[in-house]
Amino acid sequence: MPADINELVRLSKTGDEKAIARLITLYKQLIFTLAYRMIQDYELSRDICQETFIKAFKNIHKLKNPASMKAWLCSIARNIIYDKIRERKKHNTVSLEQIQEPLVSDQSLRIRKQMIIQNALARLNEQDRLLLSLYYYQGMDIKDVAVITKRKPENIKMALSRARARLRRELKGYEDELMP
Repeated sequence: MPADINELVRLSKTGDEKAIARLITLYKQLIFTLAYRMIQDYELSRDICQETFIKAFKNIHKLKNPASMKAWLCSIARNIIYDKIRERKKHNTVSLEQIQEPLVSDQSLRIRKQMIIQNALARLNEQDRLLLSLYYYQGMDIKDVAVITKRKPENIKMALSRARARLRRELKGYEDELMP
């Protein structure tokens, strides 16, 4: 099975199921993580991941540059995520995780830090969460983030700076816990 993305995309365009499966394997964690960081609902994130790949492979013939597969998938996922967010706001639903009592236990310091950061991220707007998730959690560069968000790289730099500032405000009071 070829590992080259260009070759996998080319084969996928011909309907090669092994190539499609390989691409899904390569990118499913990225798409799931992006969805989960934005939605914070495990099952809905799985659905978004599945929906992203269905939509992508129905439209794989539209992908002109195979090297941009990662950014293209993230763009599809972003659009689906925003649709789900709008749908949630319209129906004003609350996930089960949001109404359950948090578990009180002797969790490690690392997990506590992750929870603090995740909660702070959740209080940010969707655009800030998307930018921070793509840049920091997914390790994408400014150019890829710009492609996914359909913005200029210069605008991404400024937006990231502002998102970091808003995240710092949300983390105010937790500095002692978060600093090594």
